[in-house]
Amino acid sequence: MIDSDVRVSNIVGMPKEWATVDQIGDECTVLLEDGECVFIPWTVIEPVRLTKEWIVKFGFDIEMIKGTTSCSVSLKGKEYFLFSDYGLKFYFQTYNGTSNHVDIEYVHQLQNLYHSLTGKHLSID
Repeated sequence: MIDSDVRVSNIVGMPKEWATVDQIGDECTVLLEDGECVFIPWTVIEPVRLTKEWIVKFGFDIEMIKGTTSCSVSLKGKEYFLFSDYGLKFYFQTYNGTSNHVDIEYVHQLQNLYHSLTGKHLSID
């Protein structure tokens, strides 16, 4: 994984578990689920594939759009994203009438997009 793709508080994958990025440098400092802080070489860090389960873990509500594979995703009553699920590949689609979209395959990409749009970190409640 490339360190320039990651920001502090992103969730990343490691062998057999996931962790939260705490510091970025020559190595990645991560916080494990049990609170332990460890240094991990970038060659070991992998992106975590985005799934509906991850979206729910972040506290989003998912409402399927009848007759489609798309869903509306909202957080705390505000609608943020429109995703489609084509073999577990999600995308963010703009609401300004264009058909442009941004592919989102990994958890850190969703976190980075959310941060860019809201100025807030997206983390697990």
